[in-house]
Amino acid sequence: MRELYIKNLCIEITRRCNMRCTHCMRGDAESVDIPLKHISNLLRHVRHIHHFNITGGEPSLNVRAIRHILERVRAYGITVNDFYIVTNGSATSRSEEFIEACAALYEYQEEKEQDSGHMLEMSDDRFHDPAEHAATLAALSPYPFFGVRGQAERIFLFREGRSTEGFPNPVHGIYLTEENYVYGDLCLNAEGMVLSNGDLSYARQRNMPCVPAGTDAISPDDLEKASKRKIVRINTQIKKLMSIVCSICGGTGVKCTAVIDPNTRQFLEFTRNALSDGRCSQCGNVALTDPDEVKAGLDKLWTEYTARHRAAPNYTCCDIVRHGDYDGCEKAYIRIGGPSDVVEKYPVVAVCRDLEELKSLALPDPTREFTLMGIQGFEFHDVLENKTYEIGVDDLKIPVTTKEVLDFYPAEHRLKETDIEQYAAAYTARIKAYREYTRQLDATLVRRLLDKERLMKVGESDGFRLKLHFDWFVILKRENERMYAPFKYAVNAYCLDNIQTFDRRYVTLEDALLHCLNGFNENANIPNRYKSIGHYLSGKS
Repeated sequence: MRELYIKNLCIEITRRCNMRCTHCMRGDAESVDIPLKHISNLLRHVRHIHHFNITGGEPSLNVRAIRHILERVRAYGITVNDFYIVTNGSATSRSEEFIEACAALYEYQEEKEQDSGHMLEMSDDRFHDPAEHAATLAALSPYPFFGVRGQAERIFLFREGRSTEGFPNPVHGIYLTEENYVYGDLCLNAEGMVLSNGDLSYARQRNMPCVPAGTDAISPDDLEKASKRKIVRINTQIKKLMSIVCSICGGTGVKCTAVIDPNTRQFLEFTRNALSDGRCSQCGNVALTDPDEVKAGLDKLWTEYTARHRAAPNYTCCDIVRHGDYDGCEKAYIRIGGPSDVVEKYPVVAVCRDLEELKSLALPDPTREFTLMGIQGFEFHDVLENKTYEIGVDDLKIPVTTKEVLDFYPAEHRLKETDIEQYAAAYTARIKAYREYTRQLDATLVRRLLDKERLMKVGESDGFRLKLHFDWFVILKRENERMYAPFKYAVNAYCLDNIQTFDRRYVTLEDALLHCLNGFNENANIPNRYKSIGHYLSGKS
């Protein structure tokens, strides 16, 4: 009876490996290949697999199992949305039989274009031996299903197996719905046990073969029995998918459109827009939610993200429903982890400590402003703590925050905390201070500066605002003639709207003022607005 629908299936086809990476979250390699009968026993009950991960050990060491998987999905008529294999890039990765097997999988899967990656990816990071990678790249690059799972800025590790660094492993349960959908990350290991794919290390698999801890292992036969009972035991609790509630008040008195068998009145499925067009009889809200389904989606995408990027995400782009006047779902960002006060790349509706706290937002709570309805994806962005810097400018202490610095500097500068501390905070504080000056360069000021020129001593300066296309602040300084002869004056100008600056020396004060009035024009092909200071003072342009 082929009736199981599996969202995420992982089959460990071998525990053999031709590398001994210190970061391995499995443990020491073992001379174990999966008995093919276990693959057959599991797949014969399946009709559809959304994501099918073939893993190891090193998968290219057991091509026979890959061929058997393809043979079984064909024989049983199983539809597969996409396969996924990661290889270490050693010589076996470019063997003819391995490439042929991968090409056959690619032809069979329904999705040929995958936004999140490729069907076959080579690990190319600081942990893996790159000795064979160039040859493997040359051999596999012509194939459309191949790509490189490269070095991430932050390598994500679990403290399991041989790995002594990284994060605790969040293991999530698997369960079966009344409609025969298997949720969670279902894994068939090389010893023929069915467990959560989060059980990475061989030691954990033997000691706690099914999660959560203390639950008995579920064999392929048990899974078939579970499909008939419509439940899977998880820590002696019966977990069902259908827990549809109001997204605002959490009430269970809800109605929505469904597809049923008119003869048996058996429920088959919800319509496409059933939850968004439902209704709560208690508060009248027309957006329903299934918290368990939302949580399962979060677990799935989190696992996929960390597996691909080897780093934990710190943002999620999601759909929420705000409490109050219902206006449909809206896109929002939620940050995960990090300091309490940071400069956000996107406006966020909430900050969560970890994945578990994020999942709690899927449960409706009238005291909270919104309910998490779904997730579009996880992301990682550098975040900076919003610090305040006290910067000395002209004998004044000017406070400037990290946010002010990032708002002033263009995004393409990609400032880091060290950049802010070394120069960006000081420059931003200088501009902030200069914006307080209100005196403009006008005819009155020009006359006064010229009249008092003889009184201006070496090293003294004066400042004024200058309105051009942008606002500028100009510092006019009397120079040391012995050092800069024949130049007597210097202009240091700072744009108050962006990070432009202008610096130049002049022989006379009139030259300096005239160049300012002409907008620092350096283009000989463009005529100056004023030919002389006298021309400016005459009021003619």
